[in-house]
Amino acid sequence: MNPERVAKMVQAIETGDAKSVRLLLKLGLPPNHLIPGHASKPGRPLLHHAARRARAEVFHLLLESGADIHSLDRSFDTEPESLLEAACFPLSPSLEIVATILAQASPAPALLHRALRIAAEG
Repeated sequence: MNPERVAKMVQAIETGDAKSVRLLLKLGLPPNHLIPGHASKPGRPLLHHAARRARAEVFHLLLESGADIHSLDRSFDTEPESLLEAACFPLSPSLEIVATILAQASPAPALLHRALRIAAEG
């Protein structure tokens, strides 16, 4: 994958630039692409990056383009992070993103408990 396009996608997600995200997807960047992380760890899914940044428009655009709502972020040294946990991480979580995840992913009760703990601690 073209590293320059990946870097542009990361920047577009961070700034909430849906127009650029749409263009990069049309140019062939897969919606389930992993943002490179540590050499020994898989990267972070684009959808997680949008959820962590509370970028609802970009989040929905990635979902509509086929991003996996059940993806896990394995870029941490701890256990993999669910999308719901990523969505609860920001200081100002997007309730729209959280509601979409709850409606479409049907997370297990233990996962709901962990996500709520993250939101409360945040």
